[in-house]
Amino acid sequence: MKTFQVTFVDVNGVKSKKAFTAIDEDDVFKQLEAFNATPITVKEAEKSLLDSIRGDRITDAMIELVITNLASLLSSGINLDKALTLVAKSSETNNVQQLVFSLQNSIRGGKSFADSLAAYPEYFDELVVNLVRIGESTGRLDNVLVDLSEQLKFQSKINSQVKQAAVYPMVIVFVCVVSILFILYSVVPQLSVMLEQNNNLPVYTVVLMSASDFVRTTTGTLSLIGVAFLGLFFVFSDNPSFKISRDKLREFSKRLPLIKGMVTLSQQLRFSSAMKSTLNSGLSITDALALSANTLTNKDEKLKFLEVKKQIQSGVTLTKAMEETGLFSMMELGFIEVGEETGDLAKAFTEMLERKSLEFDTRLSSVLKMLEPMLILLMGVIVGGVVIIMMLSIMSAQDVGF
Repeated sequence: MKTFQVTFVDVNGVKSKKAFTAIDEDDVFKQLEAFNATPITVKEAEKSLLDSIRGDRITDAMIELVITNLASLLSSGINLDKALTLVAKSSETNNVQQLVFSLQNSIRGGKSFADSLAAYPEYFDELVVNLVRIGESTGRLDNVLVDLSEQLKFQSKINSQVKQAAVYPMVIVFVCVVSILFILYSVVPQLSVMLEQNNNLPVYTVVLMSASDFVRTTTGTLSLIGVAFLGLFFVFSDNPSFKISRDKLREFSKRLPLIKGMVTLSQQLRFSSAMKSTLNSGLSITDALALSANTLTNKDEKLKFLEVKKQIQSGVTLTKAMEETGLFSMMELGFIEVGEETGDLAKAFTEMLERKSLEFDTRLSSVLKMLEPMLILLMGVIVGGVVIIMMLSIMSAQDVGF
């Protein structure tokens, strides 16, 4: 979506200027028509440097808030059109507001809510669209949105916990880099003055002094600034090549011993949460499996659950098919078996979700307790190594002088 600077006259005859987020100019005109406003000028806005780096990003948390607010309003008896208006007006960012208004205009144009959501696959995945479609067809849209809101909140909680766990190592690395730069900029130059008369310096001392000389030059300083900006651009840019590189880095990190188990557990949580929501909405077991599998980010595990669907269609029980994935414990398989026997699989996956959630919290806490001393030790080795090199250099100079 693009941002447009629009000058228009509202229904009261007041001239206004406002930023609109839309697919193209025609979409802007449709949004203005919904307000009974008359356009004067429509120009695509120039992006700032920060916007160019971050892109027109609507986060998962923003989408989760939209669904949650809609669920609350519909449960209170407000109709969908009015609910969308209230959600749009209460949106914190212009991008989200214009997205909601675009959905509203699409519905007013004759499309269903599900079809309107399907026009924005970058924000609303297949699971969301299909659950909303079921809610519309059964007249239970408010209940479906409540379940969907809980599902998105749970996924948001998991993502938030993972991000918080990643912050600590980043802080340690940042402190380590700042400490080394401080030493190179402020401490090593003084050491260089002490050793400038010594022509027989050890190799490690020469390397340390050369590094200090380089970072204090204009070229060195600009190089460090360039590397910092490149790192920020790599992290926040929506450039396709950077996205591919980030995905490859993410896939590599998922194979690391400490992280691999957490990734598998988070995928199980996603699957259990999605199965709970889809089954509560009245979907068949095969359709629920297909939609739930598509919520997973790990391709291997997604294929395993899609294979479960095929086995069920060929007559295998869900318990047996899930056992062959090797992703669930005997206790959890027991819940599924009981659910099949009683015809209440949604309850079985609810029990599994609660158990997996507790296990995830416990394991995440354990991983952080393991990472903390390891990172502090690594920081101590790096920074302490630089300090030891400085001390050895001074001792070496004193020996030569003696």
